[in-house]
Amino acid sequence: MNHSNPPRPDRGHLHRKLRHPEGRRAHRSGPLLGAVVVAVIALVAAACSSGGDEGSGGDGGSDEVACPVDALEGADGPVEITVWSNFNALPRRTFEAMVEEYNTSQDRVVVDFQPQGISFEEVLRKYKLAAEDDSLPALALLEDTTTQVMADSGTIIPGEACFDADPDGKAILDDFLPIAVASYTVDGQLQPVGFDVYTALVFYNRSTFADAGLDPDTPPGTLEEIRSAAEAIKASGAAEPPVAVLATAWQTEWWLTGVGQPIVNENNGRDALATASEFDSDATAELFGFWRSMVDDGLASPHPGTEGQTNHLFAMATNSASIVVESSAAVNTIAGLLEGSVDPALVEELGIELPPDFAGLDLDLAVGPFPGIEEPGQGQIGGGAWYLTNGGTPEQQAAAWDFMKWFNSTAQQVRWAQEGSGLPVVTSAVEDPALIESWQSSLGGRWNEVAMEVLQNVDPDFPGPLIGDYKTTREAIRDAYERVLIGDGEIEAAIEEADAAITAAAEEYKSTVGG
Repeated sequence: MNHSNPPRPDRGHLHRKLRHPEGRRAHRSGPLLGAVVVAVIALVAAACSSGGDEGSGGDGGSDEVACPVDALEGADGPVEITVWSNFNALPRRTFEAMVEEYNTSQDRVVVDFQPQGISFEEVLRKYKLAAEDDSLPALALLEDTTTQVMADSGTIIPGEACFDADPDGKAILDDFLPIAVASYTVDGQLQPVGFDVYTALVFYNRSTFADAGLDPDTPPGTLEEIRSAAEAIKASGAAEPPVAVLATAWQTEWWLTGVGQPIVNENNGRDALATASEFDSDATAELFGFWRSMVDDGLASPHPGTEGQTNHLFAMATNSASIVVESSAAVNTIAGLLEGSVDPALVEELGIELPPDFAGLDLDLAVGPFPGIEEPGQGQIGGGAWYLTNGGTPEQQAAAWDFMKWFNSTAQQVRWAQEGSGLPVVTSAVEDPALIESWQSSLGGRWNEVAMEVLQNVDPDFPGPLIGDYKTTREAIRDAYERVLIGDGEIEAAIEEADAAITAAAEEYKSTVGG
């Protein structure tokens, strides 16, 4: 599936570019533990957030690159490879256990897992440095916003090359969810060799819904339904303001993608490298106008979309807000806290001190699909992707491919969905009886099932933008959103300023990569 592409940039090019629903009542544990939920959501979601501000970019693709999938056959002994990610807490423990299982299941490859902090930004910064001194890991998990920069960096072997070279590759590729393949394909080539994906949900308090006369088993599915629920909750006095809204760029993107509105030109950067913004649109103005009216009417409290923001989560944890839209990345951990089944040692790894008698949280939370502008579940894919670097020997590249084949198998995708942080990305795992049964038998499972439904509802023909300078784009969107919701800025002027900044960044990036 290779297309004619421009020559690959040198390895230092990467650094130059980047400079530039069902709830459950849990045990009462006091207000201190509300902060526990906030901290865990914030830390785990930060590790998997699609709201990061590090850049991406490029005109996509490379000349045809070989993937030496058979090179292990000539190895003199076990081949050691290094793997980087931002996993922490529950995902880290699960992944470490999976690596150990893989290492003991065969004698050709030894995987050395080296966590690189708790955010995608940390991993990317270290990746940039490693690219400069030829010390790249064999595999690295990087954020979805870096899709094009990885394609242009000259530091990876495109996943497509490995799937084409391996006799089992086509079967694996065909098993991937269409939205995963569509989201991470640049210039006709799938770039990563695996995924750790998630989506977005609406978290809501069933108790306040019931107090307001709303059906606690029916989450708001659209923005207008959020307004209707908020009006009822405010009138009842159960929570005020009822909605905590985070002025973050990624949610803005998801709402616009859900109604087919591009962020940039060239079919949202999917047909060619984007050169101009399309953010200044009727859909954007209506979206900003909706949330501005929610704030003006006392139905929503706005919170800055800065990295590490937790105030919107505190509002939920202290029952001063009843509705918040957030990532599904921390579902397993949050559900464990609510049920009292979480390992205290796991939470303490995050720097959170639990009382000796910790037994859960008194929050009757439930989830629903990401509330779209027109219907539930419209949006994008989020999370990260596994890239196989070209910095090692052919034997190491083959070893990395072997590990990812194992990770992409049905059994391992089921395990990752049950115990880790991501959703399964292969159809065989989604349909696996063991996963279906586990999703139906636990709170976290039921929430993940909702998240999976959202993921499967995302349109693979319009999966979201590919943007060169994603850092500037998201900063511009976030600043405009904050001006409108928090600074009383004029909607049209804020959108126009963001639009100009996105266009300028796109033009500069294109000139930088020579596309």
